[in-house]
Amino acid sequence: MSKYCSDCEYLKEKDKKCDGIYKCSKNKKYVNAHMPCCDKFSWSYSRSNEDKDKLYELGAKKEKEIPDISIGYIIGWGLILIVLVIASLFGV
Repeated sequence: MSKYCSDCEYLKEKDKKCDGIYKCSKNKKYVNAHMPCCDKFSWSYSRSNEDKDKLYELGAKKEKEIPDISIGYIIGWGLILIVLVIASLFGV
């Protein structure tokens, strides 16, 4: 059985950035409830399976909304665009 942040007791539903993104009290950062668990994982016995599934689904929905674009990808395309603009200005 896979373990996700939605199953962990350290995921704090009340401290959230938005639906699907919640504060992890152990790692001290916001995480997606859909993420696979970390090495600090501890089962949440107080949260019902329905609540865990709801958190998991909200995290999955949020993950689809946020594109996974790395900073290197953005910088690379930015440099290509700058080179093309400079080349067009100088008629190369």
